[in-house]
Formats: sequence, C-alpha cells, structure tokens
Amino acid sequence: MKRILQKFQINNAGRIIRGILYLPSAPKTMELQAERFPLILYSHELGKNHKTGIPYADHLAECGYAVLLFDFCGGSRPGTENLSDGELSAMSVKTECSDLECVLNAAKHLEFIDPKRIALIGASQGGYVSAAVAAKRKEEIAALSDTEEDLEKKKALEAERTECEETAAECERLLHEQEAQDEENADG
Repeated sequence: MKRILQKFQINNAGRIIRGILYLPSAPKTMELQAERFPLILYSHELGKNHKTGIPYADHLAECGYAVLLFDFCGGSRPGTENLSDGELSAMSVKTECSDLECVLNAAKHLEFIDPKRIALIGASQGGYVSAAVAAKRKEEIAALSDTEEDLEKKKALEAERTECEETAAECERLLHEQEAQDEENADG
C-alpha cells in the first residue's frame, strides 16, 4: 500500500505546531479513501525532531494507519531542524503536553480519521509526554506504546538485571559451599 503525505499545522497559544501526516492510500490512486483511518500520534525525544518517527510512519502507513509526526514547539536542540515555533529554553514537559493535546484535538476532527481509534507513541521524553496525555484523556486514547528503541533499552536493562541476579545467586551458592566446607574442616 502506498502512502500520501500532507502538511499539518495548528496554532497553540500563539505558537505554530507543524508536522507531516502520513496517510494510507489505495495502491493505484493518490486520492484519499472514503474510509476513516486509525490515527497514531508520534511524539519525538527531547532535543530531536519528527524525523525520528519517519521509519515508523512509513511502515504504519503501509499497514493502513494514519500517522502524524510533528515537532514540539522548542523541543529540538539548536542546529536540529524544527518545523514548529519556539526555542528550547522555553520548552518544558508541560508545554509538550499542551502541544500534544492541541495536536490531538485538531487531528481527531479530520474527516478521514476515526476518532475512536487513536494511539499515542512516544520516544524517551515523548513517551513520557504521551503517557501523561493518555492518562489525562484516557477516554479518547485507544492505545499507548513506547517506541521499539525504548523497548529494546528496557529489554537490555532486564537482561542486565537478570544477569546480576544470576551472579548474585551464584555468589550465594559459592558462599554456602565455602561455609559447608569450613564446617567439615572444623569437624574433621
């Protein structure tokens, strides 16, 4: 399935939030289908921009989802392209939550979006912001997810924790063996 790209723009308290909407399309036409698509809003990491979500958006649009990538106002480090207004020094988790809520409010009313099938995906701080907004607006959010990168980090940490537990168990076993051997030597 091919995809269509559309520019997205919304005003949030005098700051313009800009993004790119990835839409699925019929294989032989670039016109929007009449059906309503499930929507995924992608929130990028602190200091990064919408481009970190492009691999997800490409794949998900091919699978039939609409995906909106946007830049938080001031959420990108200097020297990183930011489509939205604002400076990093004026950005906070609170302003990013406000940005995401503003995007959610606008996107759920697009004629080709199914407002009952909206998911939030976020990476790093964008994941935290997505979780905060999902908790506040749980009636409107059908799903919430970390990005694969965050899940991979969690898996690596879990593997390290398991390895540490196994090492600690091995040390405990060796300590008991040593204590038992010391007792035998003392008795013998």
